[in-house]
Amino acid sequence: MQKENKERFRGIRFKPSVDMKIAVLAKKNSLSFSDQLHRLAENALADNHLNADLESIEKVVSSIKELRTETRRVGSNINQIAYRLNVGEVPGYADLSPVSSELKKLMGETHVLLDEVLDALSR
Repeated sequence: MQKENKERFRGIRFKPSVDMKIAVLAKKNSLSFSDQLHRLAENALADNHLNADLESIEKVVSSIKELRTETRRVGSNINQIAYRLNVGEVPGYADLSPVSSELKKLMGETHVLLDEVLDALSR
């Protein structure tokens, strides 16, 4: 295993019993307390269930980013339409139903993605 540069520092407190268990494990494995703690954390994070949860959350976050981009485009289009209506470039009776249906579609997708995020976080 290749060693990573340790860039982060976290000051944490332990119950005396947990501190003693880690110290005993470290001595048994000929490791420093810090190295033993790193090993325990890496083993816990290597759990496949945790990785699967992280992957599903990453997929949802990626989908939300795409949806945010699409929503911004639609919002920009709506602003342009509103501006043109206000300055009289477009008649007031212009058919805005395609914009309305696109907004409804995006809102539905947003709700589905938010439900997925909440489900992933509640596991």
